[in-house]
Amino acid sequence: RKGKPLVEFKNLSNVVLGDAAGFSDEITSLAVGARVAALGTRMGSIFVLEHGVNVIRKISTNNACIHALGLDVAGRFCVSGAGDGRITVWSLGPGSEPWVTEHSQLPILGVALAPNQSEE
Repeated sequence: RKGKPLVEFKNLSNVVLGDAAGFSDEITSLAVGARVAALGTRMGSIFVLEHGVNVIRKISTNNACIHALGLDVAGRFCVSGAGDGRITVWSLGPGSEPWVTEHSQLPILGVALAPNQSEE
């Protein structure tokens, strides 16, 4: 199989999220933690997958491309960096509103959460 890639990234979205209702987007960012994984898309959605659970949770944003994602160690928070310069911290638990800051007018290309910050 000379010249054939081991993974066809073009098809990765359909393999992972093919059953998600109406999914016709491209994965642009990925964060993997011990308990959860998060996928960001070109059309501004974030999909959260809990390891060992067959449920995909969709977080809708303001439709700006998600360029960067990060997770805290405990898997309780996700941070996203978007193409419109916004940084948002999402609680992955029930009942919390996201924390949003408009950092700049340029795309946010990297984000991280302080290790163990959610434990304090």
